[in-house]
Amino acid sequence: MTITLDLPADLEAALRADAQAQGLPTETVAAERLAAFYEYESAESEPEAVEAIAQAFANLDAGEQGMPIEEYVADVTERRRRRDAAKNSDA
Repeated sequence: MTITLDLPADLEAALRADAQAQGLPTETVAAERLAAFYEYESAESEPEAVEAIAQAFANLDAGEQGMPIEEYVADVTERRRRRDAAKNSDA
């Protein structure tokens, strides 16, 4: 599927910089970010996700710095790949 988006200049620059830093096409990074967003959105209704979010807030309240967004996106993307691989192996 192809989608054309008009992005603000600062968002486009950040996306291009991120893609370049990862050595990936900008389109790939954009698709991964979008997938991670929807993964997060769908996870909100899962009890494990709610518990993890509550724990993250507790950690922040305790003075921990939290996880950088890049690390979070990579983590969500990897979890999604593992989940999808497990679903495919069950089929």
